[in-house]
Amino acid sequence: MCIRDRNCSCGDTLNESWVMPYDMECNGTALYIGANSITLDCNGHHIKGNGTGSGIEWSSRYDYVTIKNCEIYNFSNGINENELGAYSAKILNNNIHDITWYGIRISKAYYVDYAEIKFNNISNSHYGLFFNGRYSKIENNIFKNNNIGIAHYFNSNVHRNNTYIGNTKAIYSASCVAFGHEFFNEKIINNVHAFFDVLGCDCYNNPWYSHNFFDILLIGDNNKFYTSSDGCYVNITNYTGTITIDTTGDVNNISWTNNYTTFGTFTDGGAGTDKAYYTFALQDKGVITLSVKDDT
Repeated sequence: MCIRDRNCSCGDTLNESWVMPYDMECNGTALYIGANSITLDCNGHHIKGNGTGSGIEWSSRYDYVTIKNCEIYNFSNGINENELGAYSAKILNNNIHDITWYGIRISKAYYVDYAEIKFNNISNSHYGLFFNGRYSKIENNIFKNNNIGIAHYFNSNVHRNNTYIGNTKAIYSASCVAFGHEFFNEKIINNVHAFFDVLGCDCYNNPWYSHNFFDILLIGDNNKFYTSSDGCYVNITNYTGTITIDTTGDVNNISWTNNYTTFGTFTDGGAGTDKAYYTFALQDKGVITLSVKDDT
C-alpha cells in the first residue's frame, strides 16, 4: 500500500495522491488505484511492463481519479478502469504505446460520466481508447497505428482536435447505443476506415444516424466510411460544416460504403483541380456535398 511517507513499488495500491520520483519496471500490474480523488502524476517518468497486467488499474468504483504525465508501455493494458463505472476520471498528457489490448480502457461493464481524455498519445495497441461513457470530452489526443483508434460503447461525447494516423479503424461505434457523438476539427490520416460501425444495428439504431460532424479533414487514400446496416444512408444527420478529403494519390481510392457497396455520386473535376466531390442524399436532410482536393 502506498501512503504519503513511503514510495510505491510494483503491485502497490495508491490510497493517496502521489508524484512519481523515478521510473518503474514491473512484472504484471504496476499500480492499483484504491480510493476516490487520487491523482497519480508520473512527472514524465515511465512505467514499463513485461507484456502482462496493466500499467495502472482500478476495479472498484473510484471517482475523481486523475492520471497524468506518464509513459506506459509493454503491458497487456495501459490504463485500465475495469468493470465498474466511475465519475469524472481525467486521463491527461500520457504517452501509451506497445500495448497488447487496451491503451486506455474506461469502464469495461458500466458507463462513466464526465470524463476528460486529453493530450494523450496512444500507439501500437489493439484499442487506443475503449470508452464506455457519456457526456465526456475526448480532445487533443493522437491515436497512431492501432487496430482501433477509439471504440465507443455509449453516447453523447464530444471529440475535438484529435488526430488519427494509420489505424485500421480510426473511430469505431461498437454498440447500437453508441449514438449522439459530436466531432469537431478531427484530422484523419491514412486509416483503412475513418468511421466503422458495429454489425447488426438496424437503420433506426445505426450509430452514424445521429452523430454530428463538424469540419472533419480526411487525408490520404483510404479513410472509408462503413455502415453495416442495409438500406441506410451514410447517416450524417444534422450535418454542419465540411468534410474535406485531401488525397495524396488517386482520389478514387476513397470509398464510402454500405455493406461494402459504394453509394453516392462521385464527380471528378480533373487532375490538378479542387473540383472533385461526392454528393449524398440524406434521409430527411436534403443533400450534402463532401468536397475533395484532387491531387492526381
